[in-house]
Amino acid sequence: MPEELKKKIQTLIPSDGEIKLHLGCGKNHLEGYINIDSRETSATDLECDIVWLPFNDNTVELVETYHVIEHLPRHDLPRALKEWFRVLKKDGKLVIECPDFDNAVREYLEGNVDRIDNIFGLQRFPGDTHMFGYNFMRLEKHLVKCGFRKVQQCEPQDYLKDLEPCLRVEAYK
Repeated sequence: MPEELKKKIQTLIPSDGEIKLHLGCGKNHLEGYINIDSRETSATDLECDIVWLPFNDNTVELVETYHVIEHLPRHDLPRALKEWFRVLKKDGKLVIECPDFDNAVREYLEGNVDRIDNIFGLQRFPGDTHMFGYNFMRLEKHLVKCGFRKVQQCEPQDYLKDLEPCLRVEAYK
């Protein structure tokens, strides 16, 4: 890891040493987190690829992603999950929220034509396309295969839950 990147990361780690990552932050800055995105925005603390994180093994308490995994090519998800597992401490928590693909398709087929955007993304800029769709069973299978435990479906909390069908999955290392 380049020395300049190491120094930047050190400035972002809170004084209590508890590292919480918000991956794919977009323009949503979470206080108390290191907000990471592949592009610089007003909320970004660190610009990097969320599939290759510049953090040591077993150093992160919490990883949260909101409406991010659907933007990854489907074959990159296992690699991303392994990477997130790698940086998490024992008993560290992963939170994933994403569109609920099954319900979005169901609503689209029932006549809600606006759900097409939830299925394919808004495509406003490069990377704003949905590359794959997830349901709980599909995500659970990937998470367990990567070593996560206590995988559970929970009530979505992100603001998008009021705009489209969403899925929240929590898992522990």
